[in-house]
Amino acid sequence: RGRLSPEEVEAIASAIEDYRDQSGLTQVQINDLIQKDAKTDGSQLWKHVSEQVPDIPRVKLLRYCRRTFHNFPARAAWTEEHDQELREAYEKYPGKWKQIGEAINRFSEDCRDRWRNYLACGDNLKKNVWDNEEEQRFKEIVQEVIDMIREIKRVSNDPRDKDKPDESLIDWKVVSQKMNHTRSRLQCMNKW
Repeated sequence: RGRLSPEEVEAIASAIEDYRDQSGLTQVQINDLIQKDAKTDGSQLWKHVSEQVPDIPRVKLLRYCRRTFHNFPARAAWTEEHDQELREAYEKYPGKWKQIGEAINRFSEDCRDRWRNYLACGDNLKKNVWDNEEEQRFKEIVQEVIDMIREIKRVSNDPRDKDKPDESLIDWKVVSQKMNHTRSRLQCMNKW
């Protein structure tokens, strides 16, 4: 299934509003509840919403609601100050995106994406045009990664692995690391 239809979006919003009103919660409180652990803190909320929109898979429902209903003031552009806050939070909680997001009052997926697409490379990141030597090295690295994928697929017993195209399984973060973080995972993915 692709994107949610306008009818599904409206049904989700209605179910959340209905639960909020029945529970006597404010919008801020319901937004906080949506961001909490679905199995413990928000289990009744998700039971209610899932019953209202039974055709939407639960994971998709959670992901959509967490991106839509939140109390994070900053979801737009990142300033240098925001980037520095993210660097400091990452040092304190490496790879723990929920904690990092809470520490800097940002959506955890936004923090993760900002980190891996722009900040993980630090001062090594090049922003200029790729030169021929760099492109050649890039192609060699991607080929190495594809060869590793093919070897894993060859020995894997999981039939789902065999059906996926090799290129769809490339971990661009690994490619960026092998490029010595001179290019971000996003730059590598877009270049390919």
